[in-house]
Amino acid sequence: MTAPLFDTEDSEIVVALVAPIGCNREYAHIALKEIFEGRGYTINDLKLSDALPFLADAIDVELKERPYLDRVNSYMDAGTKLRRQSGRGDVLALSAVNEIAQRRPVADAGSPLDQRLLRHVHVLDSLKHPDEVRSLRQIYGPGFYLVGVFAPRAVRKRHLIDERYLSEEQAEQLLNRDAVEEAEREYGQRTRDTFHLSDVFIDVSNTGRAREALERFFALVFGDPFITPNADEFGMQAAASASFRSGALARQIGAALVNKRGDLISVGHNEVPRAGGGLYCATDSPDGRDLALGVDTNTQRLKEIAREAARELERAGLIGDVDGAAQVLAGSKLRDITEYGRTVHAEMEALLAAARTGVAVRRATLYTSTFPCHNCAKHVVAAGVDRVVYIEPYPKSEALLLHGDAILHAGEEDPRPRGAEEGSDRSGPVVLEPFMGVAPRRFAGLFGIVRPDGTELERKGADGRRVELPPRERTHPRIPMLSLAYPDREEKACAVLIEVHNRIREAAHGEDGTD
Repeated sequence: MTAPLFDTEDSEIVVALVAPIGCNREYAHIALKEIFEGRGYTINDLKLSDALPFLADAIDVELKERPYLDRVNSYMDAGTKLRRQSGRGDVLALSAVNEIAQRRPVADAGSPLDQRLLRHVHVLDSLKHPDEVRSLRQIYGPGFYLVGVFAPRAVRKRHLIDERYLSEEQAEQLLNRDAVEEAEREYGQRTRDTFHLSDVFIDVSNTGRAREALERFFALVFGDPFITPNADEFGMQAAASASFRSGALARQIGAALVNKRGDLISVGHNEVPRAGGGLYCATDSPDGRDLALGVDTNTQRLKEIAREAARELERAGLIGDVDGAAQVLAGSKLRDITEYGRTVHAEMEALLAAARTGVAVRRATLYTSTFPCHNCAKHVVAAGVDRVVYIEPYPKSEALLLHGDAILHAGEEDPRPRGAEEGSDRSGPVVLEPFMGVAPRRFAGLFGIVRPDGTELERKGADGRRVELPPRERTHPRIPMLSLAYPDREEKACAVLIEVHNRIREAAHGEDGTD
């Protein structure tokens, strides 16, 4: 085989954690350190919040170190204000990039350009805004891995009460603020919106299984060709693939039904139904999709309803500003209504596709790229589906509120009656749970034995026997970063960070800042 154009065997890796508050991130750190040291890597730990004390005066925020609740809230305040004043949701991530770049060696004049920190892993703790993920992926490409650290809400709440001595009300407020700051939608804390962008999802409420999951994921990263997808990863990949068929104007959603034996029963995506059964597709003529018509009927109709309601209030003498009232109504719970959309939802289509072919769905697992809405949820319950696995949250859904008698979210106490188990016709509530495992975005790159650059990973030798894997310290990332690209992107990120710092200092002191 021709020698590779670039020497990438000892390339760096950038790992970031995203975790809702109350998760055991410390365990994830310990596990990552042991995993990478076992592969001969040097660990460079970076806490994004470490940049805040240096900027606290400039952004006029008092950082507190104790008690715990005051500390967390003050750092959240500082992070939000920094993002708002800089106009960048990624400003703390850029600070971490700057730290990495400062440690990078400078090539000698006349020597080949190589600024890599060989066999180094940079661990960033922790991301709180989607812009941070997007920028880090632009800079480091496939060498960046986002680890979603999960624990059920009930476990996290109990941790805040028992270990951090918060009241139940304080714990609830902190959990809600960490998920998304409703008053600061653009620049506030947005852990919920960041978490689902992960490359792998790990449940740390069981440390033994969490360690195994991290070991497995990074074994894939380092080119182990013998690891294959588990049932949930296969089902979610099928759902994700189905979503790409959608031409919906709002978002692409996919779903897949898998039976107890692991057989794929059906798939579905959100799209407009066509006469005769099924959904419109790109080859249909005429094309009846919203994509072709150019309008989302649900959004359009809700605006009409809001204006009609405002006019009725005006006629009753209750308001004098129709336009203002219509705008307020359009931003109320009205916006959560979905019944005026023409599209069949992905979960519904997966159920309908099974019905069209006469396949039973009772006791099946439904994989969906997004948490099901309350309309889909009631049909999932009625169809007899046992379990629903999702990745992306859907705050508009009131599935749990409306169907708490029939749906159980993972992490809550299971109320199913004793004896109603595997052999029973009625096995209790449908269990909704977040997806754990390798995300669909990494599925082909990590499970395929042909790497993205076309290099094939060997599973057998010339004698037909399974090859032996090399010692861990001699393994290399299967999708490496190229040193001729990302240092330049780091330099751009650092230049933006300097500009941001100068702008903040100028606003705070009325004079030029320094880099």
